[in-house]
Amino acid sequence: MRELTRIMDHQGEFPAVEQFIQLASDVKHTLPESQIGYAADWSEYSAYQVPGGDEVRFHLDKLWAQDCIDFVGIDNYMPLADWRDGLDHKDGNWRSDHALDYLQHNIEGGEGFDWFYETPEARTVQRRRPILDHEYLEPWVFRFKDVRSWWSKRHFDRVDGVRAVVPTAWEPRSKPIRFTEYGCAAIDKGANQPNKFLNEKSSESSLPHFSSGRRDDGIQTQYTRALLFYWNEKGRNPVSDVYDGTMIDLSRSAAWAWDARPWPYFPELDGQWSDGRNYARGHRLNGRTGGQPLSLVVQEICASAGLPHVDVSKVDGIVRGYVMSDVQTARADLQALVISYGLEVKEVGGHLCFSMRADAPTAEGEKLKLVRKGDEVLTYVRGGDALGYGRVAVHHVDSNGDFQARVSDARSESGPAFPLSQTELPLALTSAEGHALAARLLAESRVAMDQMSFVLPPSQRDACAGDLVKIKDEDDLWMRTAVQKSATVAAG
Repeated sequence: MRELTRIMDHQGEFPAVEQFIQLASDVKHTLPESQIGYAADWSEYSAYQVPGGDEVRFHLDKLWAQDCIDFVGIDNYMPLADWRDGLDHKDGNWRSDHALDYLQHNIEGGEGFDWFYETPEARTVQRRRPILDHEYLEPWVFRFKDVRSWWSKRHFDRVDGVRAVVPTAWEPRSKPIRFTEYGCAAIDKGANQPNKFLNEKSSESSLPHFSSGRRDDGIQTQYTRALLFYWNEKGRNPVSDVYDGTMIDLSRSAAWAWDARPWPYFPELDGQWSDGRNYARGHRLNGRTGGQPLSLVVQEICASAGLPHVDVSKVDGIVRGYVMSDVQTARADLQALVISYGLEVKEVGGHLCFSMRADAPTAEGEKLKLVRKGDEVLTYVRGGDALGYGRVAVHHVDSNGDFQARVSDARSESGPAFPLSQTELPLALTSAEGHALAARLLAESRVAMDQMSFVLPPSQRDACAGDLVKIKDEDDLWMRTAVQKSATVAAG
């Protein structure tokens, strides 16, 4: 409806909005006890910036102000990230687009609040322009994310860039806002463009900005958690002095989308429903809500062992299912998670700190003060191919509905498929996750054949197992796998 509500006649009125007012009035007359609203697009609800000029019209204010309208509806797919591969970009200091603090920072910040991109080319090179209003000092007029200012202030149209003297019909803080839809597709970098989805039969099918197209249930979960935690935080969601309630009515907001077809029959019965192939990387929540963030699972296991204060702020991932059938130590319970998700664990200041192996900090060789031990500064040990595995098989539970035992494997492309390494994990994984895990374990087994050792002075005792080391004039990264008193031993 966005393009329809923006059609303006020669008198500066919006005919579609007038018709919506009449429709809402008719429905209210027929169903007087019902709550009536309009679900506006996130780029539509606030104001219409007329292309090619400085004109700004609060084109829906006349609708929002009607007595027959009980709430302001927003289909909230506002971007909460501007992420690229790696960390060499303007948001790289946030570590990951799965980080809750990063996503929450962009609810009232980032694109659409602090800055915008003028062109697709500007987005590619991250040439950001700040959102300013030098003339009237009301930058919120141009911020589609500034729901707070829009809700709490009077609105003045700007015709040819001139601010009107008389405000629009909107009364500040007069009606609650409901997110009639909110959510994010389960796809790589989904938070960059939460409204994007893949559907081969839709003309709107496309990937989010800079997405690889890989399935990622984690970003869907983190996007939802970030939004709900943010607006539920005490003092964050202002209370109206006009009606009895808060600005954002989360109790009547709706996550998109829950399919009426029963999971796992949908999407597994693709002969019955041809759109089942869209499920894996789409918005549907069926079959996903039971998954728990890996950080919370790790935290719970540690707490059960008497370690309530652990740092899991740098842990990403979703646990779809984990069977702990035996009475065993917390270390044993954590082992399957450490292997499967590539976790690193270290003790800092008397507390356990968990992080992702892929996020390990890198120490540059020229910054390390290596100590000569005898005639050697660095000692290399190169392993032969005979020490590595040719095939890795991962036994796991299939998470796609039937929960049967599955085996996912990966084989060496350059050698024989033996010896075989088998790993049994009491985890529910998708087939793609199982194969990706097997491939990672195979690669790690090959890389770990090479070892390097060196000695650091007491001034660099902050070295931790799990840190990465880059030696000058070498292309390889080495991971510290053990720290022994004054010596650091690393495996490639």
